[in-house]
Amino acid sequence: MTSQRAIKMKFIEKIRINKTSPHEWLICLPIIWVFSGQLINSDSYKAMIVLSVISLITSVWKYGCKTIIHNITKNKWIQFIGVMLLSTIFYKEYNNSISNGSLRAYAIMFVFLISFPNKLSNKLFHNLHWLLFISSLFMLTYTILNMYYWNNPRALWDINPIPYTTISATVAIGSVCYLLTSKSKQVCNVSLITFIFSFNSLVIGLSRGPFLALLCSLFIVVIFTQRKKCLKYGRLLSVIAIAVSSIIIHSSLVTERVRNTENAIETIKQGGTDTSIGARLKLWHSSIYSIFEKPILGLGNEEKSFREELASKGVIEQETTQWSHYHNQYINTLVKQGGVGLALLMLLIIYPLTQLKFLDTLPASMVLGVLVIFWVAALTDIPMNHAQPLIMYITLISLNLLQEKKE
Repeated sequence: MTSQRAIKMKFIEKIRINKTSPHEWLICLPIIWVFSGQLINSDSYKAMIVLSVISLITSVWKYGCKTIIHNITKNKWIQFIGVMLLSTIFYKEYNNSISNGSLRAYAIMFVFLISFPNKLSNKLFHNLHWLLFISSLFMLTYTILNMYYWNNPRALWDINPIPYTTISATVAIGSVCYLLTSKSKQVCNVSLITFIFSFNSLVIGLSRGPFLALLCSLFIVVIFTQRKKCLKYGRLLSVIAIAVSSIIIHSSLVTERVRNTENAIETIKQGGTDTSIGARLKLWHSSIYSIFEKPILGLGNEEKSFREELASKGVIEQETTQWSHYHNQYINTLVKQGGVGLALLMLLIIYPLTQLKFLDTLPASMVLGVLVIFWVAALTDIPMNHAQPLIMYITLISLNLLQEKKE
């Protein structure tokens, strides 16, 4: 009788944990939108401004201000997001070097996180594989419509395909982390479908930087899970088979992209720079002069005119003036926000790494995977300057860092 009662109590407790009340749904609205609505078009993330306020009001109404006080005083990650928000406000006023998208992203996530109850993070994390699945479905639909149905050139996509496929790579590595570590058959099946959708979205988007970022992230995550002795080799083979099959399915797109890349490399070898790769090399070279002009706080909105002045004097090539940024997050931040801005950026992407030792294998592998995606993607683009990938980054890192620590 005692064992039956214990089983019954355990079942009741499980139902209680899984059941989500109306006020909890309202609090979680911003997170749900991160994995769905914000992926529709370039402005859809702005709905989170209203949703984060609704979440804040609901949380205060239900739990009072104790959650806000606890999060602000105890959670170092949330404190750092607050510092990033203050720094974006400062740079916006000082030299206008921050995009409105970045400012909104930090504000939205800070307002949401300070009022987010820790006990809800477990529920969200328990269902994170479903959220990743939803986002992969949205992204696959978006990329197929643009590439195959509307025949839109990549340059005319409503959301820039490079940051969009950075999100695809992020969702893909999240699903791989579940596949390689989860013991639940249902979770594995959902994650397998998520990887199929997100990886195909990445391939269709034809962005080389995010693709390279996913390969590097996959390599690191496999090594990490293997050292933790939880790597499922059969599932890893499934991931590789799906990746190869997806590339074969979209072989016409991939072949053309590979051919363009080979031509660009050959052009550079012959001394030419009239390619996207060559343009990046020229931009990175020209940044040396801008970096040393104002190394502490950066040039801000003066950077473009300073580059044009250098080009008019023949110091750098004229072609470099047509670009609004340096196609490298680290260089772009150093030029426009100086050493202070770069230090803050590095803390944003290094601090989560210091917390891996406190996490179980699944959240630790996911944090590591997401970090590598953004580290590598930042070499050829500026993902932290785009609202949607920045919001996805903060959301996934936050959900994983909020998980219970090891005893």
